[in-house]
Amino acid sequence: MLGLGTPLAGAATGAFASSTPPPGTPGLPYDQIGNGTPSFVGATAVIGSPNPAVSVGFDMEVPRGLPGDQDVYYLLMNVYDSADYYDQVGLAARDGSWHPLWANLRGCGAGTISTRDYAIAPADLQPGGTYHFEMLIQAGKIRFEVTLNGTVAWNFSRVTTAAWFDAQSPDSCGNTTAVQRSFTVFEEIWRLGSAGPPPWPFDFVNITANGSRVVGWDTWTAGVLPEIAGEPDAASVAKPDGAVQIWNEWFRLKTRALRIDAVPGSARAPSFATIEFAPLGMRPSDCAADLCNVSVLAADLGDGWEVRGEATAGSLTHEFDLVINVSSCTPLRTRAIDLVASDRRGLSTKAGLTIAVSDTRAPTVQPLANRTVTWGERAAFQANATDDSGDFNETGSYSWSFDYHGQATVSEGRMVFVTFSEAGNATGTLTVRDCFGNTAAPQVFRVEVVQPPSTVGPSIELLGTAITAALVIGGVAAYFWKSRGRGDRR
Repeated sequence: MLGLGTPLAGAATGAFASSTPPPGTPGLPYDQIGNGTPSFVGATAVIGSPNPAVSVGFDMEVPRGLPGDQDVYYLLMNVYDSADYYDQVGLAARDGSWHPLWANLRGCGAGTISTRDYAIAPADLQPGGTYHFEMLIQAGKIRFEVTLNGTVAWNFSRVTTAAWFDAQSPDSCGNTTAVQRSFTVFEEIWRLGSAGPPPWPFDFVNITANGSRVVGWDTWTAGVLPEIAGEPDAASVAKPDGAVQIWNEWFRLKTRALRIDAVPGSARAPSFATIEFAPLGMRPSDCAADLCNVSVLAADLGDGWEVRGEATAGSLTHEFDLVINVSSCTPLRTRAIDLVASDRRGLSTKAGLTIAVSDTRAPTVQPLANRTVTWGERAAFQANATDDSGDFNETGSYSWSFDYHGQATVSEGRMVFVTFSEAGNATGTLTVRDCFGNTAAPQVFRVEVVQPPSTVGPSIELLGTAITAALVIGGVAAYFWKSRGRGDRR
């Protein structure tokens, strides 16, 4: 590639040398950037073949964070046109804010670049806004435009002799035999004041030519930093919908799978998530500081969900056991979540994951022994059961049935009280369910109801007859009795 995507012949301090600070001594680990040699990472494709395109564009969310005041940094769409100009539109960091950028570089951008052929526009692009960037050739002009929600945020036009953007073309700028892909989207880093890459991943989405989605992207990198943190691999650059993702993170979170099938309660997926630290110059000993203390979690899940990663710092690669705590009665049992890895400086990265929670196992119930109770007594019956869901003590269902003299009595609860009114035999049945409806095998037991023990008191025996004479007092005869217990023969 040439122009703002390659070292520039005749440009001693690099692209936009007159409108941005020239590369100086950058912050480590980007100590190889400078002297007019940036680093690139992106993707390339063929557009519009066999028909040439007259419009190309893409959508991008502007980073929610702001760049450093001295950062020299671009995100660009690049394409050659039929007049052998190298045309570019995109996002630029300047003076601590984000701005549109345009370039229309003659001679395929291979010669000395005139300051009349490019500019970083003064218009500010708002952090977090999703903008559409477009280049259009029409009626002898090339138009560069940025819109937000259909409203033009900035535009610029200039005269051109080009009639279309090349799908692919033999390069007439010094190489008449090579057929080169014309269309690229990439990140271009000239200088960063920070010690690592900016903490923003970028997605070029809805990449179109003549309004049709461009697909078939291939990874493309150049420059002197092939090990730039988060450099995309073949699987991560091109998405199925034709979007291109530029990974640009101090560390990257990878998962072993996109879905976990779990049961309620606490589950552990060993070494499920991996953190990779990619910056140049990193050593394992550097992780003794806060630099590599990274935590993984899915925040603000609620509804009985908790997902977190557990690992110990001290290596350039961390493997995390993913711990999943999910109650059995959560309103949503299959859930798409983002695992977020964050360090103590506030930098983060994330990976998507689906967790499906299902419970097909019934509770385990401790068998109930047969019982003997007395009629009239308030007898207690208690169940003991366990389940694989963490909230079973609160959500489990216990149903008791007692068949007694042809009549059924039903009670609910882990402990119930029953009073039997007469002697006989009763059959008890306990049924336990969890909140998924899994039902344990009914526990059947017998209850023998007996009479209370005898309560006969002491006997009374008459010792003599009435004594009527000496013991007549006031006309009332007195009788003497002696109380004697049963078996007393005195």
